[in-house]
Amino acid sequence: MKAIIPASGKGTRMKEITNSMPKELLYVGGKPLIDHAVTECIDAGIKEIIVSITQEKLAIKDYFLRSFKENSPLSEKMKESSVSIQFVIQDVPDGTGGAIIASQHIIGSDGFLVVFPDVLVSYRTNTLKEMIELQKEYDCPIVMVDSITKDEFDRYGVTFNFNGDPGPYFIDELYEKPGSIDNFSLQFHGIVGRYVFPNDFIQKLEYVEMNKKNEIDLTDALVGIPRKMAQPLDGRHFDCGSIGPYKRNLSLMEKELQL
Repeated sequence: MKAIIPASGKGTRMKEITNSMPKELLYVGGKPLIDHAVTECIDAGIKEIIVSITQEKLAIKDYFLRSFKENSPLSEKMKESSVSIQFVIQDVPDGTGGAIIASQHIIGSDGFLVVFPDVLVSYRTNTLKEMIELQKEYDCPIVMVDSITKDEFDRYGVTFNFNGDPGPYFIDELYEKPGSIDNFSLQFHGIVGRYVFPNDFIQKLEYVEMNKKNEIDLTDALVGIPRKMAQPLDGRHFDCGSIGPYKRNLSLMEKELQL
């Protein structure tokens, strides 16, 4: 199974600090965000990683080339684990769905996972690894979720479970940044940028309508799939995709990574 790390976004919500570098190269805990994403994939047993970028974000590819040349800790870990990395240029800025479609010639016929580098997770046990096993068992999409508050509904894809199963659980309802939901008695979680998909999900993406930002959204594609599961994160997530949460969480992230 291969992993896709989408890094082709414009970073408009982080413009204040990303004019000089891609947000994926922002340092947290002594290394860039994308380092954390790659490490998480390696710890889950992934051997092939695909990073989608644009021509404007070639600095990410340069960073990895420099890391290998300098034998950085990440490059050493990749060598020890026999992990390879490839880069795909996403010519059209059509979101994460577009990144997957642009990578399908490398994905081949296998299932695959998607890891957002602008969501940092600190985990006790590698939840990605558990999701891979779940996907093999149930042959359906699996999303990683974590606890959120009702006030955060406008920032997440939100999963609902009617039975209150502790997880993993089958998703009964799924909404992308719903704003508000009437029935708060249901168990709910926020999707935290980790997905494991069967290969046929790529074909479903090709029929999804563009959202308001002219992007192919993963949640929009998932809504039309009746059988899908949520795996709660065994740890904690930190949103690094928006300037406010990133600044508020920076000291917390540094502290968490030291534990």
